[in-house]
Amino acid sequence: SGTIPSELGRFTRLTNFQIYFTEISGTLPSELGKFTRLTNLDLIDNNKISGAIPSELGQWTALITFHVYNNAQISGVIPSELGRWTALTYLNFYNNLKISGTMPSEFGRLTALSLLNFHNNTQISGTVPSEFGQFISLSYFNLYNSPQISGTIPSQIGLLTTLQALYLVNNTQISGTIPSELGQLTALTNLNLENTKVSAAIPSEIAQLTNLRGQILNTTITIDENS
Repeated sequence: SGTIPSELGRFTRLTNFQIYFTEISGTLPSELGKFTRLTNLDLIDNNKISGAIPSELGQWTALITFHVYNNAQISGVIPSELGRWTALTYLNFYNNLKISGTMPSEFGRLTALSLLNFHNNTQISGTVPSEFGQFISLSYFNLYNSPQISGTIPSQIGLLTTLQALYLVNNTQISGTIPSELGQLTALTNLNLENTKVSAAIPSEIAQLTNLRGQILNTTITIDENS
């Protein structure tokens, strides 16, 4: 129990910080931003930690893995300063039900990302930033059950040639058509757009995805030969 003391900021050589399944309460001190050598953060299943994610955490430029999920009281917006984490490979940020605002376009700078898991953040809104097309190392992109996300699927997603799984399930405000550029994702094995407003017409370029398996849409689909 108790809180996270601001004095922890004195441990400037810390590389691994884990808090999970605890009764710790209070907020995340801004002094944690002094962990400039941190490579791994695990903040998991802490239902009494509250408040916003400090923008000072953007100083963690050595960070490689960020696992923050199942934290029911963490709130506020995602700081754009987190786009400074250019060494980051895993961004596991899901089921944080009070996080709001948009997905920062500055995340497009995170070109080392291989996994982006944003599912079940039900208060995050806005569109999928076109800058996400800069995730040249991404293999897994999960935006499942984020129903406030709106707009269309950016054509820039077609630049993610290492992508193997794309899940946009239960995002009922995502609309438009499936971009023909998705036909460039030849490593893709899983594509699920179930329960969205995306048109059921699938561009002929999707036929190039010979590794694809599983469901694409939950409606009758047709190949659009004129796309």
